[in-house]
Amino acid sequence: MVAQFLPADLDEYAALRLWFTAYSSALGPSPAESNQRLLAAAATRSHEHMRRWLTHFVEEDLLDADSVDDVANTAIALTVGIAMEALTPGSPATVPDGRRLLARHFAGVLGSHRG
Repeated sequence: MVAQFLPADLDEYAALRLWFTAYSSALGPSPAESNQRLLAAAATRSHEHMRRWLTHFVEEDLLDADSVDDVANTAIALTVGIAMEALTPGSPATVPDGRRLLARHFAGVLGSHRG
């Protein structure tokens, strides 16, 4: 379920560094406008994908429609935070740990719905 947001290729440190490079080139001290546009497009696409995915749970009466935006924003923030932690020297966090945390987040969100 969560593998689409934290894919197996992110288990490789090099893939995480590539992900971070996209952020740092758009948000770093000397950001390139083209990189900012690319990151903005990727963020928009990620949020749209997450909302579309959550809509399936609304259709199955597992999630309230009015909570889709909050759940999507929380999940995206959690995913980005997990990737940053997995990159941070000295952090015990890993992408596989992140998948478990993200799955726990969704289980809690979907389990709390009273249809």
